[in-house]
Amino acid sequence: MSEGSPGDGLGWPVSTRTATLVGSGLTAALRGILELQPAALVIETRGPVPEAGFVARRLGSARFPVLGVVGSLTRDGPARPVGLDHPDPAEAAAAQSALAASLSPLARLRCRRLLLPIGDGGVPGAPALRNLLPTIPEPAQAVREWKEMQRPAREEAADRLIRRIDALARLEPRVRFLLLPEGDPLTLLDEEVAGWILEDLPVKNVGLVLETGVLGLLETFGGPGVSAWLQLLGERVEMVVLADHDEKERADLLPGAGVLRFSELADQLPRTVPWVIRGDPSAGEAFFRGCVDVLERALGRPPDLEGLT
Repeated sequence: MSEGSPGDGLGWPVSTRTATLVGSGLTAALRGILELQPAALVIETRGPVPEAGFVARRLGSARFPVLGVVGSLTRDGPARPVGLDHPDPAEAAAAQSALAASLSPLARLRCRRLLLPIGDGGVPGAPALRNLLPTIPEPAQAVREWKEMQRPAREEAADRLIRRIDALARLEPRVRFLLLPEGDPLTLLDEEVAGWILEDLPVKNVGLVLETGVLGLLETFGGPGVSAWLQLLGERVEMVVLADHDEKERADLLPGAGVLRFSELADQLPRTVPWVIRGDPSAGEAFFRGCVDVLERALGRPPDLEGLT
């Protein structure tokens, strides 16, 4: 398939993670995805690659807009550093520095969104419980009880995160800093903590990414459903990252075929919110086309990205 303009091809934004196999690097991911001619890209990989200059040149020549970048984009390429939620101040400071250094390359790509992955916040007991979840008879109850027991630690982690995000977001008021919960039922960024953070942050250039795979995962482990999330946080959602999986974490499912209540989400979100396809890294073109069919049946035409990129 030859390259074309963003108006052709898939017509919907796509994440580069979808085409990034371990060790393939961002170059291979971009080549594969640009052939599908998406409307825009969200750049993310699983590790640093020395190709930041290539990204800017490649996307500039192909005229593909960048809707957002996940993690840092330094001269060593995009990476997923230790998160801002890390309990160790030195580790968190290193993450903050890497993200701050990404602002200049972000401007070079004419991108105005930096997505901040948020893990479990270092809340005590998270690693042990995560390992036990597959063997526990009632995992949803175990997660609820752990969250309640660790509520003071979760509040403390949220307070740390507020201070760090505030300091980062003040560096560039023209960039939108979007919180992205990691794919983990113990992520700090559940609906309650996300509400605390967004309500208490003094800066106004911070929003939320609704990662549908994580949303389904949280509900599977006792969290609220789509309607509750949107009722609490719908006004702060600035992007939907679309993925679905089953309870065995099979991740190559079309939206709505797994745990995600896709139709409920599609009915309640404003049509102006951009949707980004983020499937399994081994997914082929048929998967993308299937996602587009599902999206267009539910939403009609893709949202207009004018003014978003």
